[in-house]
Amino acid sequence: MKEGMLPPGQHLAKGWPVSHYGPVPRLRPDRWNLQVLGATASGQTHSWTFDEVANMPKITVHADLHCASGTSTTGHTFFGVPARTLLDLAPPAAGVSHVMAWAEYGYSANLRLSDFIADTTVMATHHDDEALTVEHGFPLRLVVPNATPTRRTTAPSRGQTPGTRRPNLQERYLICHSF
Repeated sequence: MKEGMLPPGQHLAKGWPVSHYGPVPRLRPDRWNLQVLGATASGQTHSWTFDEVANMPKITVHADLHCASGTSTTGHTFFGVPARTLLDLAPPAAGVSHVMAWAEYGYSANLRLSDFIADTTVMATHHDDEALTVEHGFPLRLVVPNATPTRRTTAPSRGQTPGTRRPNLQERYLICHSF
């Protein structure tokens, strides 16, 4: 989809609205970590501190956001760690087809590994040259521009076609962070 175009059923929102459920987590950099677990090639859990993630390579991605609520915002610039970096540091096991990402308060995204490793997928630390606010996902916000509309990642069962099965745990590479 061309940047700036809206998917069917979406409407343009003004600005960049905050869509958040529950309280905004309070970041404690000394306790925060990013973990990769589940179906890794080594079978082990991999973990990085706030400072280690801050020192990973960075990219800039231009993207539109399409929320499952039906709103879209266009013309965003995100800066952060390429998602592919996690696969270089903690390769998935053979046969992994999906990535499950978790955040505080039950937020999750289930997406195809092919979408996660796309050159435009970023674990953003900045938006439009400013550090992300906690209301918009600081310290990391997973941005997957090629999985448009976003509802494919936020509610994957809606995107399944009859007769397809959900990937089992052994086919999922799991990512989570803790405050």
